[in-house]
Amino acid sequence: ERGMAYPPAGWLDAPTIRRLALTLSLARRPPRARHAGSDTRHDSLIAVLEQDRGRVNGMVPQLEAARAAGDARAYRAVATRIGAESEGIIATVKELPADAAGRLFFARLLDEALSEHDAGAAPH
Repeated sequence: ERGMAYPPAGWLDAPTIRRLALTLSLARRPPRARHAGSDTRHDSLIAVLEQDRGRVNGMVPQLEAARAAGDARAYRAVATRIGAESEGIIATVKELPADAAGRLFFARLLDEALSEHDAGAAPH
């Protein structure tokens, strides 16, 4: 969607790639449209998401420049900075549902979806 290329093989370890991909994915999605019943709390959360997305999207050209220059060290540094933004974005997204039960359900669903457990790991 952004016209980005994958990093060359060996430039990033698996956890860094996962965190980078997650953050870029969350940052590309526009916030949900204002809905009936939207309130100041919801609107302020959307504003926070816009700021987070702006920071992430502002780093994408640096990431692409490092890849184009063949600078693995710079690429890793920018990828790590982008990935670090995911925690804040995820925390804000979890707060979007208006009611406490909805937030709890959504947070659990999101945590499960973002679990870094190996798909082949034994269930616990």
